[in-house]
Formats: sequence, structure tokens, C-alpha cells
Amino acid sequence: MKMQNQNKGFIRLIILAIVVIFLLAYFKIDVVGFVNNTPVIREIWGVLVVAWTNYLLPLLVYLWTSILGILSAK
Repeated sequence: MKMQNQNKGFIRLIILAIVVIFLLAYFKIDVVGFVNNTPVIREIWGVLVVAWTNYLLPLLVYLWTSILGILSAK
């Protein structure tokens, strides 16, 4: 029963993301242009990209392969 609750939350998040994307497109809001024209946001975005590629992604890949290794060993 608990898994159903988690799935509903995930589906709501996906639907919310789709609605936000459609609203941005409807009002012709250019997010990429906004990010590229604002130096502070560009710096923050650069830090996030570096953090994702150098720290978070390798950690997630390591954890995922470890979990798959544990599950396949049983």
C-alpha cells in the first residue's frame, strides 16, 4: 500500500513539471535566454553542472552498481 502512495507522488511531480513547461511555452518565457543573460545565474548554473558531473553523478553510479551487485548476488 505504501508503494502506491509513493507512485502517486511521483506521477503528480511529473504532471506538475509538464504543466509548468506548457505554461512557460504558452507565455513565451525563454528560460535559456534568462539564464544566459544573467551573470549570477550563469555562475550558479556552472557550479551546479560541475558539482553534478564531478561529485553527484559518480556517487550515484557507484551506489547504483553496488545495489545491483548486492541484488544480483542473492
